[in-house]
Amino acid sequence: MNPPKFDHVEDIADLTFLNQASVVRNLCLRYGFEAIPVSPLLSKVPLYTDAIIYQYCSKRRNENP
Repeated sequence: MNPPKFDHVEDIADLTFLNQASVVRNLCLRYGFEAIPVSPLLSKVPLYTDAIIYQYCSKRRNENP
């Protein structure tokens, strides 16, 4: 669980503990639970190619586009 000072944070990468529960909680606090759609197909859809993943590996946020 993140400290209360991180509630409603705009940049999720700033969260102390960056995990699924923290991200969903932050989004629910910011936008309301009804505004967060959850798709059971999401895990089956390839969102990123290996090239995109490699581009972001081991880099700081300001080093990527």
